[in-house]
Amino acid sequence: MAAPQAVTGSVGNLPTELTSFVGRRVERAEIRRLLSRARLVTLTGFGGVGKTRLALRAATELRRAFPDGVWFADLSTLSDPVLVPDTVASALKLHPQSPRGAIGVLTEFLAPRHALLVLDSCEHLLDPCVELAISLLQSAPNLRILATSRQSLNTAGEQILPVMPLPVPDKLDPRDSQLEDSSINLFLDRVTAVVPDFRLTDDNMDEVLALCRKLEGVPLALELAAVKLRGMSLTEVLEQLSGRFPSLTGNRVAADRQHSLRECIEWSYELCTPAERDLWAQVSVFAGGFELDAIESVATTTAHDSEPELASVLFSLVDKSILIREEHDGKTRYRMLDIIRQYGQQRLRDSGQWITTRRRHRDFYADFVDQARAGWVNVRESDWFARLRREHANLQAALEFCTTEPGEAVIGLRIAAGLRHHWMTRGLVREGLHWITRLRTQTPSDTHTTILAINTAVWLSTLQGDLTIADSLLEDGRALARQFGEPAEAFIRQASGFQALFADNLSRAASDFEKAIAIFETVGNSIEKVYTLFLLALVHTFAGDFERAPTRYHECLALDPPDEILIRAKCLSWLAVLHTGDIQGDLKMEQESLRLKYSIDDHFGIAISIDAMAWITAWNNPRRAAALLGAAVTRFDEMGIPISSLPGLFARHQACETRLRQTLGDTFADAYARGASLRRDSAIQYALAEEPHAQPAPDLARSPFDLLTPRESEVAALVSQGLSNKDIAKMLVISQRTAESHVQHILTKLSFASRAQIATWITERRRK
Repeated sequence: MAAPQAVTGSVGNLPTELTSFVGRRVERAEIRRLLSRARLVTLTGFGGVGKTRLALRAATELRRAFPDGVWFADLSTLSDPVLVPDTVASALKLHPQSPRGAIGVLTEFLAPRHALLVLDSCEHLLDPCVELAISLLQSAPNLRILATSRQSLNTAGEQILPVMPLPVPDKLDPRDSQLEDSSINLFLDRVTAVVPDFRLTDDNMDEVLALCRKLEGVPLALELAAVKLRGMSLTEVLEQLSGRFPSLTGNRVAADRQHSLRECIEWSYELCTPAERDLWAQVSVFAGGFELDAIESVATTTAHDSEPELASVLFSLVDKSILIREEHDGKTRYRMLDIIRQYGQQRLRDSGQWITTRRRHRDFYADFVDQARAGWVNVRESDWFARLRREHANLQAALEFCTTEPGEAVIGLRIAAGLRHHWMTRGLVREGLHWITRLRTQTPSDTHTTILAINTAVWLSTLQGDLTIADSLLEDGRALARQFGEPAEAFIRQASGFQALFADNLSRAASDFEKAIAIFETVGNSIEKVYTLFLLALVHTFAGDFERAPTRYHECLALDPPDEILIRAKCLSWLAVLHTGDIQGDLKMEQESLRLKYSIDDHFGIAISIDAMAWITAWNNPRRAAALLGAAVTRFDEMGIPISSLPGLFARHQACETRLRQTLGDTFADAYARGASLRRDSAIQYALAEEPHAQPAPDLARSPFDLLTPRESEVAALVSQGLSNKDIAKMLVISQRTAESHVQHILTKLSFASRAQIATWITERRRK
C-alpha cells in the first residue's frame, strides 16, 4: 500500500449538482476576473434568479486555482447570528471547542492557505457575515470569498456582481450561438428532463419564446413551468401564464421580476390539490431536509393521514418539483429550495398554524433526542449518530423555537442537554454551550432537566478549557443534587469527576466516578454507569495503575452490547496503549478503535487514537511514529483544543516526542512535518495503512516554517523578546499551560531544542 498522497486542486466540500448547469458564460468569466483582482466578490439578486447555482458552478471551475480547497457554507437555514462562524467552521470540517472560538479556529486554519470560501445566502445575517469576512480576509492573505446575497455586504474592498435573469431573445433561431446562454436553453433542458421526447420545432417555437418572455427569464420560474408540461400541453401552460401575467413584458425592475417569480410559485401552489397545499405549508417548518417519519409526526392533513396516502401526496410534490428527493447515508430525505420554503411558511402563517406546526416539529425532535440518548450504548448507536448529523439544522430550528417562543424553554433545555455526545463527537462544544446558556436563563433552576443541562455544560466547558466556568456550574449542580437526591447526585458526581480528570486531580476524579457508578447501578441507569466506568478506567490509566485500568476496561466491554461503538472504541483505544508487549497486537487494537471512531465521526476520539498509535509505534518504527504525532497535533489544532488540556494524554505525548527526538535526531522534524501536513482523511488513511514502514508524502510541499499557525507565530515573536511562558500567557490572555503547549509545538515544528533558537530564527526572518 502506497503512502497516502495529498490531493491538490480537489479539496473542499462543494455539493454535487443534481441538474445540468445551463448558460451564464459571461457571468462565470466575470467572476473569475473579479476574484483575480478582488478578495471579496458578492453575487446579488432576488431569490430564484440563480445566485447559488452560479456561485457553485464558478467555484467548481476554479478548483485548480485554489490548491488548499474550495469550500461551501450554506447559511440559508441558520437563524441565530451568533452561530455564523460555527456554521462556517463546520462546513470546513473544523470543530471549534476552545475559548478563542470559531473565528480563531477559522483564521488559524485559513491563514497559511490559498483557498476559496463560498458564503451562500448572507442576506438575513449581514452583520455577522461582514464581521466574519473582514476577520478572515485580514488574517488569511491568500483567501478569496465569494458571497451570495439579496443585497451587498457593503464593506470595503467588496466587488459586486448583480445576477440578472437569463436573457430572452427577440426572436428564436435554433442556429443562433447565443441560444446556449438564454432562458430558452434552460427551459428546453428542464422540459426534456420530464418529457424526454419534447423537441423545439417550427410549430412550437413561438409558444416557447412567449412562455420565456412571460416569465422574464427567471430560472426558478422557468423550471416550475417546465414541470407543468408533464401533465399539460405547451399551449395550456401558456394560456394559464397569460391569464396570470398579462402585463409582464418590456424592461422590468428587479422588484417586479421578484413579483413575477412569486406569481409563478403561487400558480404552482394553486395547481396543487388541497392535501398537497397543506403538506407544502407544513413541511416548510423543516430546515435542511427531513425524512418520512418526521413528516408523519408533523403533518396533520386529516384527509390524508394514513401512511400510503401521505406518501402519495409527498411523491406528488416531488413530481411537481416542490420537493427535492435525495439520498443521505442510505436514507431518503426531502428538501425544499429556500424561496419555495419561504412561500410555504407564509402560507402557514396566514392559516394561523405557524406556531402549532413548529411546536409539533419541536416535539418530534425532542422525542427523537430522548430516543437517541437512550440508545447511546446500544447496537443502533451508529444509526443515531448518523441521523443526528443529518438532522442538525432541524435541531437548531427546534432550539431556536424554544428560545424565542414564551413558555417553551424547558423542552429546549431538555433537547440541548440530551445532545451531550452529539456536541462532543461532532466538535460542536461551543454551540452546545451557547444553547444551554441561552435556555437556562429562561427556565426554572430547580428541575431535573437543569441537572442534566449542568452535567452536559460541565463536560462541554471542561473540553473547551473553561475549568473556572465548570467549577461555577458544579456549585449550582451540587446545591440541586442535595435537593433532588441520588439520581441527580450521580450526574453531578460524574460531571465533577470529568472536570477533575482534566484538572489533573485524579484522586477527586476517582472518588466522584466511584460514587456516581454506585448510584447509577442503584437507580438502574446502565448507560451512564458503563460510560462512567470507562472514565474511571481512564483515571487508573493516567495514574499508572496498570492492574486496575485493564480490569475496568474489560468490565466496560463485558457490559457493552456486542455491536456498540462509542464505548467499545474508547476502551480498545486505551487498552492498546497499556503496552502488553505485543506491539503489533496493540497497534491492530488501536486501528480497530480508529475505524470505529471514524464510523461515527468522533473527531475528538480520532485525534486521540492517532496520537496513541504514535506512542505504540515509537518502539519499532520511530519515523512513522513522528509522522503520526504530527498528524494528531494537527487534528487537535483543527478542533481548537490544546493537546495539553488533558494532562494524562499530554504527558504521554511529550514522553513519546522526547523519545523520538532522541532516536531520530535531525530527521524528526521532517517526519513530524509530513504528518502534520496531512488532511484529516489522509491522516486516517495513513494511520490505518497496512504497510507499517510507509511514509506520508508532504502535503503541498509545505516546509516546517509554514506550519506555524498565526497564534504560534505570535508566541514565537514574544519568545524572541525574552518573555517567559507566564508573561506570554498574561499578554495573550491564555493559560500558562496553553502558552507552554504553543512553545512546545513551535520547537517541534522548527526542530529546535531551545527558546534561544526561536529568538535567533525570528531575528533572521525579520532581516529578510
